[in-house]
Amino acid sequence: MNSSYIEFLDDNPKIKIGYGTKLNSASITVRKGGELEIGDLCELRGRIIIEPNCKLFIGNGLICNDMIFIHVAENGAIHIGDDCLFANCRIYNSDMHGVYDMQTRKRINPSKDVIIEDKVWLARDTIVLKGAKINKGCVVGARTVVNRSFSDFSMIAGSPAKTIKTGIMWTRNTYETPPELIHPDFPLSKFCSLAMQFKHDDVISIGILLWSKRKEITGSDYYIIYYLARAILLKYFKQQNVNVVKIGDIDITLNEIYDTLYDCFEKSKRKNWPCGCYARLAAKCAGNTEQADHLYNTIKPFFPSIDGPLFN
Repeated sequence: MNSSYIEFLDDNPKIKIGYGTKLNSASITVRKGGELEIGDLCELRGRIIIEPNCKLFIGNGLICNDMIFIHVAENGAIHIGDDCLFANCRIYNSDMHGVYDMQTRKRINPSKDVIIEDKVWLARDTIVLKGAKINKGCVVGARTVVNRSFSDFSMIAGSPAKTIKTGIMWTRNTYETPPELIHPDFPLSKFCSLAMQFKHDDVISIGILLWSKRKEITGSDYYIIYYLARAILLKYFKQQNVNVVKIGDIDITLNEIYDTLYDCFEKSKRKNWPCGCYARLAAKCAGNTEQADHLYNTIKPFFPSIDGPLFN
């Protein structure tokens, strides 16, 4: 938490903040009866206000590149999915003031919940209003005003918003073509969080279908296969005399684990030292003393932790 605060009025507030989440210049107010849940590996900046008996849910991996503003009111809710990217957007589920029919004296602008699904990119100065539902994979252009529902994998722009193009996908970095491993439906932040917490069973369960693509990795997505190969190594191969395991219908050998970890180390341009350490551990488990010694001599001057228990 950096230059941030969370204020609340309940003695036992319903506030949950996930693993590895960072608050940078974030000011959060949770009023009586309000609920706040933030997933893993988020980076939040800006102002959040949760009025009494309201709820804000933020999934895993939300990255805020600028100061956001979220205000939940009138016993309502705002839901934000996994792997989203926000610039300095503003999100409301209420107009915050009442509008009434003069004859019936009935209110005509009730609040409506807001839903932003997984992997949505809100660009600069986007405004998301009550009743908006932005489905997964959408890109919302700068200064767009959204107040209704839009279909999956759409590019949205304008005031009011309209669909510019469908069948799109986006990445946080720019490439000539999108990385093969980062499929739009892959739960990237959840996977990385589980890997960072060494929850091997969950990592393997989510990532095992990518094993057949391990030779297609690039410098931008190698870490996914690194986390998968590390989980398999530590779960199955640290035991003596184990040279092959079967995971589902897939046979995986210890030599394949070594080759994969070594390839990931190379794809990192030999900068991911822990990856190199696990490649060395796989070589030792496989009885490949010569390659294990070579990796040790390469890594040791730059990463003394190779001698620690984690890599042995």
